[in-house]
Amino acid sequence: MLKLEALADEQLPGGGPGRSENGNFVITELSIAAAPLNSEMEPQAIAIGRAEADFSQEKFPIAHGVDGDDKTGWAIQNVSGKPSNINRTAKFHFKEPVGFAGGTRLIVTIKQNHGSRNTLGRCRLSLGRRHEF
Repeated sequence: MLKLEALADEQLPGGGPGRSENGNFVITELSIAAAPLNSEMEPQAIAIGRAEADFSQEKFPIAHGVDGDDKTGWAIQNVSGKPSNINRTAKFHFKEPVGFAGGTRLIVTIKQNHGSRNTLGRCRLSLGRRHEF
């Protein structure tokens, strides 16, 4: 499982965690690939079985952040339109266990195609156990 934490920051517009005027962002697509550590093998795509978030903007659910469609995405603006200056968390659960003997190199790609300001300003990525919640 990969956990993405979008972190509020008072130095960002609207208090972050995004760079839009109100602190929002849109993740168009998150993808993950893996390869053996210290290997020339091309990284292989990791299938994401399920995505969940502590909050999603209306019409921008977390599932849109892994649907393969560059016209959709996950965003966090609340209904009132107030600044999105709250930490938000998304978890991406792999369909199958991931790992290679001797170590694994992960490549995480985050596409953000919804304007130059609707991007993450501050975030943290971490790996968790298969059944960690």
